[in-house]
Amino acid sequence: MRRADIRLTNDCTISVISDNIKIDSFSCGDRELDEYFKERSVRYTSELLSKNYAFVTDSGEIVTAFSYSNYCINSQHLPGNVRNRLQRKIPNLKRMRSYPALLIGRLGVDVRYHGLGLGSQTLDFIMRLYLPPDAGVCIESSGNETAGKPHTHLIHSGQLSVSDNNFIMLQQNIRLSGATVVVTGAAGFIGASLTERLLDEYPDCRVIGIDNITDYYDVRLKHGRLERLRAYGDRFVFFRDSIADRSAVDRIFGEFRPSIPLRTGL
Repeated sequence: MRRADIRLTNDCTISVISDNIKIDSFSCGDRELDEYFKERSVRYTSELLSKNYAFVTDSGEIVTAFSYSNYCINSQHLPGNVRNRLQRKIPNLKRMRSYPALLIGRLGVDVRYHGLGLGSQTLDFIMRLYLPPDAGVCIESSGNETAGKPHTHLIHSGQLSVSDNNFIMLQQNIRLSGATVVVTGAAGFIGASLTERLLDEYPDCRVIGIDNITDYYDVRLKHGRLERLRAYGDRFVFFRDSIADRSAVDRIFGEFRPSIPLRTGL
């Protein structure tokens, strides 16, 4: 098997990160992320703070590693028109202030496997695992480029029930074709990848990107991603704002009236 041809679900085994996994050989190129997987992930699992998994080759090499935990979306923090659209198909008696969700805390790709699209494969695996076809998705994250590292990543589809770690999503059928989509954290690894995918797969889709471009890591990586996205012309519009700034969010939503919010940044 050549590394360039690797398919995670065919060529690797998904395993819980434990003392039996050769995690010391794993490095995604990000010191903080490496330290988490090598020194804290097993303890976080035992303390029920998160679940930690790795895709492992037959020879024992870790290709990608990721963690997730339970989370929620507080509907009261969403603009009114977005909240109404989110809850429209949920019966009144079942509407809540917050909805359970899945938070992807960390994701890293080993440096030996960079540039092969394996971060995207890992995200696709997680979403196929926990989301039914055509489910509405809302994502929250801030990401790191070379490590392929989301700091937080939220997947949500209206309402989620949890039983014995099995996640069942109630479908919120959302059409992306012709939609105007807001992606926050658009300069991050996940946000930029998601934006590119939306623009590539839905030619009549428009994306409004929001990111305050913090220096959590090298901002040149973020500016580089934005340059790639600007190649899509007026189908991608970017605002350097924080989603903590309610007036900025209201202004953007009021001007563009997006049909779908995808939160990929805090």
